[in-house]
Amino acid sequence: MQVESGGQTFTVEAEQLILSAGAVGSPHLLLLSGVGPAGQLENLGVPVVQDLAGVGRNLKDHPKVYVTWEVGDGFVTPSNRGAGGAALRLTAPGSHLRNDLGISLSALVAPRVKGTAPAPQAQWPRAEGEDAASRHIEMMVALLLPESRGELTLTSSDYRVQPAMHYNYLAEPFDRARLRAGVYLALDLAGRHELAPLLGNRIEPEDDDLASDDALDQWLLREATTYSHISCTCKMGPSEDPLAVVNQYGEVHGMEGLRIVDASIMPDLVRAPINPAVIMVAERVAYFVQASR
Repeated sequence: MQVESGGQTFTVEAEQLILSAGAVGSPHLLLLSGVGPAGQLENLGVPVVQDLAGVGRNLKDHPKVYVTWEVGDGFVTPSNRGAGGAALRLTAPGSHLRNDLGISLSALVAPRVKGTAPAPQAQWPRAEGEDAASRHIEMMVALLLPESRGELTLTSSDYRVQPAMHYNYLAEPFDRARLRAGVYLALDLAGRHELAPLLGNRIEPEDDDLASDDALDQWLLREATTYSHISCTCKMGPSEDPLAVVNQYGEVHGMEGLRIVDASIMPDLVRAPINPAVIMVAERVAYFVQASR
């Protein structure tokens, strides 16, 4: 394996190599090394070492959108503590997948740049003279068990050039219907007497975005963004699975002495933040490595 460090390139050799560069870095390194879909590699002049169609495929993430309001007159501004919040996990109406939606309420968040998460929440108030008008209240609505799958592809044989990522959020009608239901529920919660006095004017989605299901779907497709839970780009599965990249031991199909241990080998996305699942995967594969010695 060739490694660059401190401006120098050198070769590292070992009986076993463990690739753990994450759900973006691991498939990217495999593709650069000639392990991946042969056609994609040949188009970029990368010599094919192992034709594995699933490398970079099957990309999954939790798409999320923000329903946002101004701070209402009934909201009492805390004087000595940070912003507060609450979370709800539920099953979308008509869904056969249990607990496939998440709604998180956050108060006094900084305005977001479109397509990004809020700025880090500092102590309130952040600056002398800052009032609630400079902050928002929002409900983050997330689809926790999406069916839509994206793809990571190589754009250059130069390792310094980042790969292309097509998340393909909400491509499946089932995904759009469930996330749409989550937004409607957030709006319903906002109208209840316990919460309504705390909320001011709704910022987004706007009234035009709520004119119909189709209009709301267009808003969802525009606004859906990453939960930073990218996974499944080198999925685990049997060799008969055309998209499987590793077996149940984390070993890359068709390769000797190469394992992958990170979120990329998850065969499907868990309905929660993925860090605990990744730790569990690492501990399990570590056991396999020790047992093979």
